[in-house]
Amino acid sequence: ISVKQQPSQYLVALTFDGDDMGKHITPELSKQLSAFNNQLELYFKKEDNQAEVFYLGGDEGLLLLPLEQLLPTAKYIRQAFNEAFENHLTISIGASIFSQDRPLGAGIQQAHDSLEYAKAFPGEGDLPGKNAMTITVQTASGNLFRTRASWRSNDWQRFEGLLGLLWNTNDELAVQLS
Repeated sequence: ISVKQQPSQYLVALTFDGDDMGKHITPELSKQLSAFNNQLELYFKKEDNQAEVFYLGGDEGLLLLPLEQLLPTAKYIRQAFNEAFENHLTISIGASIFSQDRPLGAGIQQAHDSLEYAKAFPGEGDLPGKNAMTITVQTASGNLFRTRASWRSNDWQRFEGLLGLLWNTNDELAVQLS
């Protein structure tokens, strides 16, 4: 018997933006942005994709999606961006995880705040900053928990651990956010 995991009671507002795009204006940029947007539109039109696209335009977008699709969606957006820009430019992502009972506007605002925090990621050695993702969790009581990682780091286990707690997939680590 296969048991399907129940969907979480949490939603995600996710926003993304290319880093320092104004510094890279070239005739090729318009074609690359178009290719990036076309790839995302195809991805979000798939039957099994439950994301609600509020807007996609140029190098930025805003989505609402189930918690279970957060990391796969974020990774796909980054992959599509890297393919369109041949790994020459970077992208930052901000995500807000919030209970379905919380106001959507507050979740969207927190996603934008998370994006700004991701874009403030400091450089590492001779590598420039930005190029990061921030996830903020808003509990039902209004507490905020935030974590951020560079796309270049191996800190993705931290994100997956955080999401595992919210999914209650590990009984030893399960917590009830209140």
